[in-house]
Amino acid sequence: MTFPRHPLLMLLLVAACARAGANPFEARGTVEVPEVDISALSAARVVAVRVEEGARVEAGDTLAALTQVDLDATIAAERARVATALANLRDLEAGSRPEEIARARADLSAARAEVDRTTKDLERVRSLVSRELASRESLDNA
Repeated sequence: MTFPRHPLLMLLLVAACARAGANPFEARGTVEVPEVDISALSAARVVAVRVEEGARVEAGDTLAALTQVDLDATIAAERARVATALANLRDLEAGSRPEEIARARADLSAARAEVDRTTKDLERVRSLVSRELASRESLDNA
């Protein structure tokens, strides 16, 4: 016969044996048992449970075997993310494309033309206001 190694279990065993005799043992108190919750790192289905409830386990012990129903879909999604990241990396390494550069130059040219037009409009309104041919509001708007 083997005896429990844990002192609390030994005390409970002695108490149970004493209760069976003519002179029962009576004690009051609280018995606390450490409890640890475990969970899988990702959603999965339990295929097999390898230990029984209450069994002593060590770090690294396999408690249950899990299977992922959507593992193929998860792998495909991760491969797609990697492909997208690689494509973005290639675009960044290649630098700006000639079409983007041409569009930026056209935008710059249009902005410069707008600055020239607006500057000429402002000078014209200033001239009219100085000769009292336009209102101060016109100048503010310009």
